[in-house]
Amino acid sequence: MKQKLSRLQWSLVNPRLVDAMKLSFKLLLYQENLVSYATGLYKTSKKNFQRGKCVSSD
Repeated sequence: MKQKLSRLQWSLVNPRLVDAMKLSFKLLLYQENLVSYATGLYKTSKKNFQRGKCVSSD
């Protein structure tokens, strides 16, 4: 009876677990994209800032 119950519980938990894993993976990918986007933004803004400095010094 215990095995049947645990199997039933597992069949109930498993899809949720899979969904949670998928969600966490999506969040990870999203975070990576966000980080790369932020670094790209930072680099471009840094370049623009340096360019602005050069322009202002001239």
